[in-house]
Amino acid sequence: MPFTYALKSTLGWQYRILKTLLRAHARITLSVILLQALSKIAYLLAFLLPLKVILLIGTPGVPRYFPFVDPAQKMDWVVGLTLGAISCYLLALIFDHLTSRLAKPGASAMVKRANKMTVIRNQDTLAQSYYERITGIAANNLFIALGLVLLYFINLPVFSFILLFSLFGLTLTALMLWTAQTQNTSPATNQANQYIPSYFIPQNTIQAWLTKNPKTYTSVLSSTAFLMGFLLILYPYLDGDGPNILISLISFLVLRQIASFAEANINASFTLNKNAQKINALVFKSQKTSIKERKHKTLLRDIFEKKRRTALVNDQLKPGETTPATVNWMDSNLTGVTLLKIETPTTPTQFAQQQIFNKQSRHLLEREAFLFTYIDRAQFKAPPVLAQYQIQDFDCQILDYGTAEPLLAKDFRAALNSLNQQIFHRFIPPKALVKDYKLTRPLLADKFSSELVKRLEVGIDTPEERQQYKQLQANLPSLIQRLDAQPLYIYNPDRKPGTLVWQTDQRTDLTQVYIMAWGRWSLEPLGIAFDLNQPDEWFDDKASWLKANRKDIRAHYSGQDLKLVACAQKLQQALNASHFKRALHYAQTLNALIETHTANKKQNGNAV
Repeated sequence: MPFTYALKSTLGWQYRILKTLLRAHARITLSVILLQALSKIAYLLAFLLPLKVILLIGTPGVPRYFPFVDPAQKMDWVVGLTLGAISCYLLALIFDHLTSRLAKPGASAMVKRANKMTVIRNQDTLAQSYYERITGIAANNLFIALGLVLLYFINLPVFSFILLFSLFGLTLTALMLWTAQTQNTSPATNQANQYIPSYFIPQNTIQAWLTKNPKTYTSVLSSTAFLMGFLLILYPYLDGDGPNILISLISFLVLRQIASFAEANINASFTLNKNAQKINALVFKSQKTSIKERKHKTLLRDIFEKKRRTALVNDQLKPGETTPATVNWMDSNLTGVTLLKIETPTTPTQFAQQQIFNKQSRHLLEREAFLFTYIDRAQFKAPPVLAQYQIQDFDCQILDYGTAEPLLAKDFRAALNSLNQQIFHRFIPPKALVKDYKLTRPLLADKFSSELVKRLEVGIDTPEERQQYKQLQANLPSLIQRLDAQPLYIYNPDRKPGTLVWQTDQRTDLTQVYIMAWGRWSLEPLGIAFDLNQPDEWFDDKASWLKANRKDIRAHYSGQDLKLVACAQKLQQALNASHFKRALHYAQTLNALIETHTANKKQNGNAV
């Protein structure tokens, strides 16, 4: 059975790792395992001893299950057990601290034995984490073994139950997975599933649940074992007087810890197996690290290989037609989005583009949908949506792709200017859109704070730079106030070569294009992404045009406002990128703009 093979393989792999750790530094590794086991025992005693105190002090006289306690010394035992509980807890903390201290040199010895140079990023931290997990599994196994030995001598039925239930759990899991893999199931009701490789489709609900929720499954088994064991401990008391209650209490606590540590070992094994390639590179000399393709990329390639993607697209666009559309791969310039080019067999040929979003980029599709609930797609040159569907972990939308010919470089800049003048810079965002956007996303003014500006301090090397820094701190309230008062527009950073295509073959109007990407839009003050190298006259012309074409522009609006926004954006980007010298340069420009604005405001006030 595949499960049996996987179990043997995992246990053998963990054994080889532990053997390698012992060879690297046996004394430290054994000390870490022993300290972790002692810590678990100390925590158990820290919980058990207070219960004994409660039983002792809550019973008149001395209970029969405390035959070793002299009634005359009852309070001495209460005080002693209380101090023992506190001591055990403090010892557990000490053991945990020593474990963390020893794990670092232990992990270092492990890595140095296998490699002479760094093999992965954040190597020391990861190595220590893996080292603690592996030794933690060994410590848990040691505790479980000691617990079973204890139960064998004080409560044989509970000992036998644990062994039988462990065998039952392994057999049940193996049988469920084996049955799921071999049984013949009915055809999938979802027609799209026929285009998915069979090894990605769980064959029944049991296998699907086990595959997606292994930790939940182990938690259910662990809880079931504990509850059944508890009933086994309780049953003699329902049938008669029952055994020594102290033995029952100890059996109960040991059973709970065994079930808990067995579950922890299984979950730790899942985590280690996911990182097997990194661990092997850190532990074994013969292993080399390599970049492993992520699961969603492997799944994407299999689902959208040529035949499957062609069948999927034709089912969405023209179900039942004999001549299928051609679906070709496109190299995407959009992060997190996979693109397919679709050509229909009609005359003339029509084109469409399929955009595929994985789980990490799904928010882009949701952001696009949010925007176009407030504004019209056609008004902003967003292509019509021909179809939308979901398959496995991917959300897909098929859009009209116009002529499928992106604008050439000689047309792109002119088209961008025309789109800005006729649509983007002219359009006033609806109040409802602005209100709902502000609830979840910060505007440029919201991104500025004293904490952000304070990052500049590390880049200061001269008195002049410190003066600019202090001046920017003083000007910060005024800067935030002015940024907050700027008119907004819909900004789309994905308007770049490759995402603008002609709608038709009539290419005299530079605005007759489709903008194919909308997932990264935002509301920004006018002036964002403007070129700071332009002269002041250029900014003044832009401001004059905006005042003539937008009703929300105030009378004293000027090119200095646009320049302020452009410079503030550059400063914020430089600070986030830790480019502090560049940020100081933009700070100097901002300070000059704010001083000029303040001086003009005073002059105009005096003139009035």
